[in-house]
Amino acid sequence: AKVIMISGTANEDVLKRSLAFGAHDFVTKPFEISSLSRALETALAMRRLETGPTGAS
Repeated sequence: AKVIMISGTANEDVLKRSLAFGAHDFVTKPFEISSLSRALETALAMRRLETGPTGAS
């Protein structure tokens, strides 16, 4: 599963720790819907590359 971290803190340490623990992307609140949408589309595209178009692994 791809994890997108959404945080109210724009702290570089929080960002680095989130990515180190496996977050695929990091979005800071308040955010534009387009930013979240882009993060979701990227995560879905990566997932499709890993599992194939049918989602089977």
